Amino acid sequence: MFLFGGPNIRKMAEENDINGLADALNDGSPQVRLEAGEALARLNDERGWNYLLEAILDPTDPLIQSATPFASRNSGAYQRCHHACAEATP
Repeated sequence: MFLFGGPNIRKMAEENDINGLADALNDGSPQVRLEAGEALARLNDERGWNYLLEAILDPTDPLIQSATPFASRNSGAYQRCHHACAEATP
């Protein structure tokens, strides 16, 4: 998917590339997935929260499940993520 190495998470975040960061949540590298999740949380964009919620609720990627709420806590959006997860969990 990326011609020269992995995705440039920093550049995508600077450009508010929510779709690119969402794609990076599915990258083969755990580090890329973690950085993409953190970037989406910092951007605090409604579209990004929808992608993060899907990733957090996906039981196949415990790295994103465990790391995303902590990243969002640092961005001041922890309560929003926590509330969305609580509403989405049966």
